[in-house]
Amino acid sequence: MIVDGDYIIEAHMRHGVRRVLANEAMKGLTIVRSINYSVANAEDGLAWGREQCGAGYDWAGAFGTAIEVDREWQNPSEWFCYELAASVIKNAGRDAFAEYGCITESTLLSIKP
Repeated sequence: MIVDGDYIIEAHMRHGVRRVLANEAMKGLTIVRSINYSVANAEDGLAWGREQCGAGYDWAGAFGTAIEVDREWQNPSEWFCYELAASVIKNAGRDAFAEYGCITESTLLSIKP
């Protein structure tokens, strides 16, 4: 989930990429980890993320990362949650993911915030 003011941008299994009020998106969930990444232009990244709303959910990203580790993760028609977060960070001016064939939670955690 990417925080966008009072909203969340997320790649959701049932809804694809959407922007929804944070309290609705977080209903029934527990925050396990929140990371604030340093980026050159957060608004550019958020604007790009908003443009992805309506894209599908990337099931291959969700289930295929263990099988296809060198897959192309920047498919603009569908996004897996970690791929979407990495792309928002990239579009905010911080391309820390160029060498990765797939994006996982460990990938996001491996870069310095």
